[in-house]
Amino acid sequence: MTTNGDSGPTRTLLTGRLVTGGTTTHDGAVAIEDGTIAYAGPLADLPPNWSAVAPDPRVPTGATLVPGLVDSHLHGGAGGEFGVDADAARTAIAEHRAHGSTTLIGSLVSAGASDLITATQTLSALVASGDLAGIHLEGPFIAAARKGAHDPDALRDGDPGLVDALAEAAAAVGAPGAIRHMTFAPDRAGADLLPAALHRHGIRVNVGHTEADATLTFDVLGRAAATAGAPSLVTHIFNAMPPIRGRSPGTAAGAIRAALRGDAVLEVVADGVHLSPDTVRMLFEVVGPGSINLISDAMAATGLPDGNYTLGGLPVVVADGTARLTSSGAIAGSVAHVADCLRWAVQTAGIDLADAVLAATGTPAKAFGLDVGHLVTGGVADVLVLDADLRPAFVVAGGQASPARR
Repeated sequence: MTTNGDSGPTRTLLTGRLVTGGTTTHDGAVAIEDGTIAYAGPLADLPPNWSAVAPDPRVPTGATLVPGLVDSHLHGGAGGEFGVDADAARTAIAEHRAHGSTTLIGSLVSAGASDLITATQTLSALVASGDLAGIHLEGPFIAAARKGAHDPDALRDGDPGLVDALAEAAAAVGAPGAIRHMTFAPDRAGADLLPAALHRHGIRVNVGHTEADATLTFDVLGRAAATAGAPSLVTHIFNAMPPIRGRSPGTAAGAIRAALRGDAVLEVVADGVHLSPDTVRMLFEVVGPGSINLISDAMAATGLPDGNYTLGGLPVVVADGTARLTSSGAIAGSVAHVADCLRWAVQTAGIDLADAVLAATGTPAKAFGLDVGHLVTGGVADVLVLDADLRPAFVVAGGQASPARR
């Protein structure tokens, strides 16, 4: 890193394998000037005015440079849970940023209307301050039969009035449009009224925690995508939905069809618990990385030892890296970061590195209209430096570098 005089620009040069936008440059460089990317491409084509800048010595041998990761579905980390209070949310944000997720959309589990409104206001203030890129409401309009780790007493039929109240809560603290997407079950009573209400507030449709059949799923995702002019979402594909069967293909089949048509992006939790390697490979081979959004679905225990925790007030036990409700044994999110999911997808599921990086960066950024997830000249300098084992070495967020947590 060099500074050209007391008032000159601060410059940082990163070199290594560059992976961005679905492509790989084996001898690449990222030049950062005052928090902005001045150049990203082959080292041989580095602009002449950077020839005197030495590469940053913190970059390890065999490093890979990727865009800062985008996590659009996570509930907490380091003991903090979204929806508890602002301090708990900041704790979770710091945990995931230190592992390379520089853009976060915080998720709230199902809760009573007043609690959801309060939690939405709390997170919306963090959206207004730039700490979060948005909010994801996972419920409460979901199917009781596929509730997963949600409190059954908090579930309710589709209610456009509550959608309006939640959007108004965000606007009241200076963050209109803070709610980015909402998971709901199309088979729930009143669910047919939700897409119009969500679209009115710029909230993306996300289908999940549902018993919806393939036809209903395909139709809802397609209609919502046509209305929004952008793909809908599917909450952690294959989880909290019926399995694919020959004569009853279920939610997942309709979701995959919608993704193949460009109407849906599929959330994938590649943590080694939610899905098998074969399933993850199949999804990448069938719909491609442009329709896959790697998420962590992380809960508060992420980054902490096995033990007893809570999610949405429900007791959770974490054992051998898997979080489950104490009461039912249902999977209760994950204890992974997106960087962990990226590494597992490549090293265990055999996904091409460029494809996995795209699914963790460019695809979610494009799905939510965020100007992140790529390394291009003029872009914000959000960069994750991975070591030779694809573990975070250090993180650059908005041009500011800090060591990664490992």
